[in-house]
Amino acid sequence: MTHLRAEHVTAGYGKTPVIHDISLDVPRTCLYGIIGPNGAGKTTLFKCLSGILKPWEGSVWFGGNDIRTLPRRKIAQRAAYIPQFQWVPFPYTVEEFVLMGRYPHRDRFSALTRKDRTIVEETLEMLDLLRYKDRRLQSLSGGELQRVFLAQGLTQRPELILMDEPTAHLDISHQVNLLDMLKLLRDEYGLTVVLILHDLNIASAYCDTIALMSSGRVHACGSPEHVLTATTLEEIYQVRLVVERDPLASRPHIFFVPGKHTQKR
Repeated sequence: MTHLRAEHVTAGYGKTPVIHDISLDVPRTCLYGIIGPNGAGKTTLFKCLSGILKPWEGSVWFGGNDIRTLPRRKIAQRAAYIPQFQWVPFPYTVEEFVLMGRYPHRDRFSALTRKDRTIVEETLEMLDLLRYKDRRLQSLSGGELQRVFLAQGLTQRPELILMDEPTAHLDISHQVNLLDMLKLLRDEYGLTVVLILHDLNIASAYCDTIALMSSGRVHACGSPEHVLTATTLEEIYQVRLVVERDPLASRPHIFFVPGKHTQKR
């Protein structure tokens, strides 16, 4: 069953279009990856999918509703959007920052309930953050911060989570830990996860479906085996590469050939 759907979406900023006539379907309980070169329009598409940016043309449907008809609070109760960069100007503790994820479920001036605090504690424990709950955000490493941002999103108890380049600036250990956690949330809690990713091998290893963007359009969409072919990737990224089947995961693995950059004809 489709959980999130874009229908012929065109959008941009000012008078400049960035994405053009994009249609895609994100089913429930999946890891859905969006990949593509810099400037392909991935983040603009993400903003449309989350309701932050209104399409110039077309529509976005979430849970059977046109997202433009849903109040921001209702969207936040069901979907969490975690951008790539988050600037936190105040010295919040981890617990204080994660508690903010409960705001969409509370009246404006209501106090935190026992349920709110229980949800936050359970989420911190799930992400191995309980020991950091009294630490200031500014004292955390990049990997720890990424887990804190995810924790805030999960305390919303969303059906859908959208993450813009969650593995950026993380070492391989933190990348694997984060993506393993997202896979676990999909399997055990039925969460639908949409990710922007730059690492093609991570996308191959973890995503059920991949949409490959180029020049503001979806160039290919489907399983990793369907999208991550040498012919398709060389055309989009303009580099020579070899695609082999990973003997452990039985998924495509991409090897780039140094010094073999190609030119568009």
